[in-house]
Amino acid sequence: MLKSAEFELDSILSALTDHLVEPPAGPGADAGPVDAPGVNPGPGADAGPVDAPGVNPGPGAGSPDFPPLPPVGAPPADPGPGGQTPVFDGDQPAGPPVNSGPGGPDFPPLPPGGAPPADPGPGGQFIPPPFVPDGNLAEFRPDQVAGLKAEDLAGFQPDQMRELPPEAIGGFNGDQFSNLPPEAIAGFRPDQFSELPPQAVGGFAPEQLAELPPEVMGRMAPDQFKALPPEAFAGFQPDQIGELPPEFIGEFSQDEFRSLAPQAVGGFNPEQFEVLPPEVFEAMNPDQAQALSPKVMKVMEPDQFQSMPPDVFGGFNAKQLKRLPGQLIEDFSQEAFNQLSGDAITGFKPKAAKNFDPEVFAELSREQMSGWNPKTLSKLSGDQIASMPAAAFEGVTAEQAKTFKGKFIKKLDSSQIRSLEPEALEAMPPKIFGRIEDSLSSQQIDELSLLNEGDGEDIGGPVI
Repeated sequence: MLKSAEFELDSILSALTDHLVEPPAGPGADAGPVDAPGVNPGPGADAGPVDAPGVNPGPGAGSPDFPPLPPVGAPPADPGPGGQTPVFDGDQPAGPPVNSGPGGPDFPPLPPGGAPPADPGPGGQFIPPPFVPDGNLAEFRPDQVAGLKAEDLAGFQPDQMRELPPEAIGGFNGDQFSNLPPEAIAGFRPDQFSELPPQAVGGFAPEQLAELPPEVMGRMAPDQFKALPPEAFAGFQPDQIGELPPEFIGEFSQDEFRSLAPQAVGGFNPEQFEVLPPEVFEAMNPDQAQALSPKVMKVMEPDQFQSMPPDVFGGFNAKQLKRLPGQLIEDFSQEAFNQLSGDAITGFKPKAAKNFDPEVFAELSREQMSGWNPKTLSKLSGDQIASMPAAAFEGVTAEQAKTFKGKFIKKLDSSQIRSLEPEALEAMPPKIFGRIEDSLSSQQIDELSLLNEGDGEDIGGPVI
């Protein structure tokens, strides 16, 4: 066995010697002939002649597990990500071809980590690919719809939803429905939605409900409406609310009403608003109150009005209060009135304001006083004026004061008169001012004199 191996090595050495070519001399090289095979023995090796073939057969030579290197030596180093070593004819050893990447040599090779992730789309959110149906959607059956997977539904498009026959819609269930993108819901037709099982309606999310066409609301069945989860009501839009039948409005719960966005509350029309259960008004908040259409205020019922928490009144504005029935003015509590802004109080007309219980003015603020319409303020009764705190009269404006009549001035007590600011006193008609002049404090007279002096110009008003 050993002799056979030696014979083979001698044969290889002989073949190499026969084909030995003199290599070109490099810089500093000896120009003499080469006496041994041109194998560089490496640094530190004996410079003498080589007695052995000196051919490196590759790691693990002699073992069947490691094949020898090809005749041209080791393949070129990997140029790294994004690079590609050119391969010329005759340079590549036999073996499997180099993977040049997907699509062939016209495309760069894949990076070390594999293919990059899909583009998440605008906003950094992954957009599922559009659903590709297996067959004609217009011919789908309920069992085919029921068999749709989550990834199928995630890519559903509005036009695909419109293609489904109404009877196929019956195949949806609640779990499936929650996987539909909101924009797909926009494709629902009224005749389709009427076939949607209540349990599927129970899977509605707010963002899905927000996309439902308003005309679909008018075809909603009572059992479908009852199946809507309370949190889904947060998605209602004003034009959708306006399409709901009044009988559905009468079934609103507190949780459902509480979920409504302010702009959705603004969608109630008078016919709907008057049938809202009184208990839902306990769940109303100031933002919802502010969004109410002034038209619905005139149909508000006493039990609805009385059910609102006091803080809700802080959301009302002048246009709304202007439409409030006089009988509801009588039901104002002091706590509720205290929440009204001065701008909102501007909406009360003289006839309606006469219905206020005098006690509601017991904590009238300066800001609220300044909000009264001058004509309305002058028409308030003596009892109503008497209940107002003196500090509130610091808010009387010049516009209000110039409309004061003798009947109104007679209703003021001395503490209220002494709270009037110089600007209000200066704006009073001289005759009216003369009737309260003796009740003014010395500070008021001094401030009024300074105001009248001004820059030496005649600015009108009573002369002190």
